[in-house]
Amino acid sequence: MYQLPDLNYTYDALEPMIGKRTVDIHYNRHHQGYVNQLNQLVSNLKIGCNDDLITLVKEIDQVPMEYRDKVLYNASAILNHNLYWNSMHPLHRMPTGKLKEQIESQYNSLENFQKEFMKVAKQLVGSGYTFLVMDKEKNLLIMNTSNQDSPYYYGYTPLFTIDLWEHSYYLDYLNQRSDYIEHFFEIADFTLASSLYEEN
Repeated sequence: MYQLPDLNYTYDALEPMIGKRTVDIHYNRHHQGYVNQLNQLVSNLKIGCNDDLITLVKEIDQVPMEYRDKVLYNASAILNHNLYWNSMHPLHRMPTGKLKEQIESQYNSLENFQKEFMKVAKQLVGSGYTFLVMDKEKNLLIMNTSNQDSPYYYGYTPLFTIDLWEHSYYLDYLNQRSDYIEHFFEIADFTLASSLYEEN
């Protein structure tokens, strides 16, 4: 069975940017819900828990048509949330190594990158995510996806993300999503992103 991964911090560790109640509900209800639904979907299929989630998304055409949309939606939702929780930490760790070099090469500075990321995030219409991704040549791109779409499905490797569904911020920011986006970089963590960029 697929499992909900552990958080790297306590529920209240991201306060005041993201509150304890928001993290608790988001993690234990929304994220856990996607895990439960995927486990239920694949229980009667010859795919699933022995397959890596990334492989499952990339090879979704192998899933029977009647299950395909729901499997893709929930598998992508788990991947997106896994990355989201790893894109935040109270220690606020910025990019290092080759990722930092590539960001500075493409965006001139970390500050410019941050401004561009927030600009793109504020352009998202409806629910979804803003991702920092890399292509097969390790070029970086900031992109928006709708709902639970995964960059893996489009051939990109996601490195860092902000969840822009209302349940990610509404208890803390009400309808001021732009405030949530601007405060997000105060708790941003690029440790995993830097590692992923080095490894791929």
